[in-house]
Amino acid sequence: MKEKRGSLDGGHTVASDSNCEDSKKRKLRDNPLLLGGLVIVALILIVLPLILLFIVCGTWPAIVAMESESMAPNMNVGDLVFVVAPDRNGDITSWEEGHETGYARFAEYPDLQGNMVCGDVILYYPNGDTSVHPIIHRALFWYDNTTTPGYITKGDNNPTVDQDAYYQGVGAIQPVKDEWIIGKAVFSIPYLGYLSF
Repeated sequence: MKEKRGSLDGGHTVASDSNCEDSKKRKLRDNPLLLGGLVIVALILIVLPLILLFIVCGTWPAIVAMESESMAPNMNVGDLVFVVAPDRNGDITSWEEGHETGYARFAEYPDLQGNMVCGDVILYYPNGDTSVHPIIHRALFWYDNTTTPGYITKGDNNPTVDQDAYYQGVGAIQPVKDEWIIGKAVFSIPYLGYLSF
């Protein structure tokens, strides 16, 4: 349906708003190149940042959301944590090594027992099982046992080390081998992780 609208040039007949919208929808639907171009642009806007994130961080997932209070108050539920490959920015520094050198990440507050925390926070698959959620806890020290060497880990807000715990579907958590480590945490953004819940 057409309607007359007044204008300075003598009132030309123009299509109503509803007809314009229908015409735009028809153009998009009837023009596969335009539709394909929009799909490609959308994919680029989504995929390109993910590829860049992987290139910069060197690991996947490169971002994780904190889902528990095991690292509170240094990392809180809802924090979005950025992770880099274990070998980026130097090797993993354990609490033991960090205590000697003064190196610490996510160490503004003491742990549950009142000890100042040091070293890196690592993201790892418990017992190397990639079918379960990874754990993000602090590397305390390297346990150099001939049968099960690896990092002993602990959440800052947990009473005991992970290796004293039982993880549903995995069993008793073993010392963390290098190949089970996804990466180390480098910084976080509070509350942004809630978007992924």
